[in-house]
Amino acid sequence: MAPLKTVFRSLRLTQKLDSAIQREATSRGLPVNSLISQILTKYAEWDRHAEKFGFVMITRDGFRTLVESIPDDLLARVGPELGASNPREMTLFWFKRLGVEPFLSYLELYCRYGRIGEYEVEQSAGGYVITIHHELGPKYSSYLADFFAAAVRSVVGVVPTVERSRNAIVLHFAAGADAGPRVPRDR
Repeated sequence: MAPLKTVFRSLRLTQKLDSAIQREATSRGLPVNSLISQILTKYAEWDRHAEKFGFVMITRDGFRTLVESIPDDLLARVGPELGASNPREMTLFWFKRLGVEPFLSYLELYCRYGRIGEYEVEQSAGGYVITIHHELGPKYSSYLADFFAAAVRSVVGVVPTVERSRNAIVLHFAAGADAGPRVPRDR
């Protein structure tokens, strides 16, 4: 992969902001320019779009408490409902098209910046295996399984199989001409 072309920019910062950035860069073992580049990249890739979709920040413990307090029957309805709409809308907004590649790009951003969990994608001639690991327990796994099963149907147009465990889900789906069961994308 060729290195990305860079552009020189100068900007003015308050002394207080500069000091905070200097301290944070030092604590991370990064040059200040690298930290600023990371901050701006996150803004460009996530924050400016996430604001339009109404994302809110909450602590992991607060989120875990909320998920655990939702009755199972309600959680089982919410996951598929949100999974069928939000990923599709976000994928179209960010990438202007649907399909496997835009879905994988959405998943990368959602995991990296939305911090829903760590993910891995394995691709073979038979399709894709996506593993999402988190530390929020079995109810969150159930929610994620329902959410991403609906998301794959809505964005990729195929019906996945899903395995779930206490802190992980695994999605399996075919892609391409022999992708298996297809569903309409205009849902």
